[in-house]
Amino acid sequence: MPTAQVIEIIAAAKGRDPSSLTLDTPLAALRIDSLDVVDLMFRVEETFGISLPASVEQGLNTVGDLVRLVEQVVAEQTAGAPAALPATIAGSLPAATPAATPAATPAATPAATPVATLVAAPVATPVATPVAAPVATPSAA
Repeated sequence: MPTAQVIEIIAAAKGRDPSSLTLDTPLAALRIDSLDVVDLMFRVEETFGISLPASVEQGLNTVGDLVRLVEQVVAEQTAGAPAALPATIAGSLPAATPAATPAATPAATPAATPVATLVAAPVATPVATPVAAPVATPSAA
């Protein structure tokens, strides 16, 4: 069971004693914000060798939410099935809006993109091309 390991990851990230955390401990009470959640998810992915759906961070409210998510993803990924969201998390996510055109829909959905991929993805920076100023020619008088 990954329960103890997940609790240890959370406790280490926040400098807390693991015995002070329970499954009902709200993440907000530990002063865990959205960046901390992404960091925790990244640590969990590394520890368990799994890929968590990136869209779940909004639905993680307690230590138990993260533990249940990890348990489910570990079970599904070891069985070869794609990770689905636990009902407690899926119910708190906003409803998906359909794409305007099917051709514009990307092949991979955000839910299937591992957090580590999103965090480590390079960002393309546009490069400005210099434009030559027009050259003035003397006019015939």
